[in-house]
Amino acid sequence: MAMELINQTEQARLWKVSRKTIARLVQEGMPCHRVGSLPRFDPSETMEWLRQNKIAPVAGKSEAGACSGEDEQDHSTSPATPSATAEEKE
Repeated sequence: MAMELINQTEQARLWKVSRKTIARLVQEGMPCHRVGSLPRFDPSETMEWLRQNKIAPVAGKSEAGACSGEDEQDHSTSPATPSATAEEKE
């Protein structure tokens, strides 16, 4: 049986994290297969790597773990844009 490889975007969607998080995890040793220069992932290998490294998979908000920290940040406020105060407007 041939293993089915998925790309970085599909892996990120599967775990509900950003592509940046997947790239960081690859740098930390998450297994990937290179097709040319592009990373491809075997979902069963990556899940096993998560278990061995005690990183909780992200299957939903209730199961969010170390992989999702960067994506769990509050993005409801944008960076403050300097606005003129009443004194500056005069």
